[in-house]
Amino acid sequence: MSKENQSAPVLAEAVEVLDGQGRPLGVILAEEVHRQSLPHRSAMVLPFDSKGKVGLRRRDARQTLYPGRWDIPAVGHVLPGESREDAAIRVTRQGLPSSGGSLLPHGELPPGPGTDYERVSLYKYLLPGTLSTLRGWDGADWLFADADELTALATDFRELFTPMVIRALEHGALQPGKRGGKGEG
Repeated sequence: MSKENQSAPVLAEAVEVLDGQGRPLGVILAEEVHRQSLPHRSAMVLPFDSKGKVGLRRRDARQTLYPGRWDIPAVGHVLPGESREDAAIRVTRQGLPSSGGSLLPHGELPPGPGTDYERVSLYKYLLPGTLSTLRGWDGADWLFADADELTALATDFRELFTPMVIRALEHGALQPGKRGGKGEG
């Protein structure tokens, strides 16, 4: 979700509803898909630096869902007819600064309650330097941590993170060298 849209979820867009094998069944407004907990696609881009740290952005306190929690900075629905890779490129442009990084497939999370029934295609965005280049670019607070630091924080302070961060952490997606979940991004 772009930084311009962080105060409220963007739900006036159409998404493809998926069958049990991940094939599109039809197109429905995202608001209705979420209301009915129907499986659909999204892309999630995790910024990593050369030291293996991942960057999380604090959600605005005015957001309806999970205000003030640490979240993945670039996430969005895959739109009808759009490839997962194209969606990842789009959400990277909307949620992260242009820095000459490399976008690489990083795995997949299956749809379920922890992903809001989204089949999440994971991508890692390898920044050429350190994550400190993200600090202050959008006025948001950023947390830079490696997987061990995030695991320790999530163990004792789970309420600091969105369910998507917890799900990604549990599936190994917040480790730069390990592909999260199963499948090919």
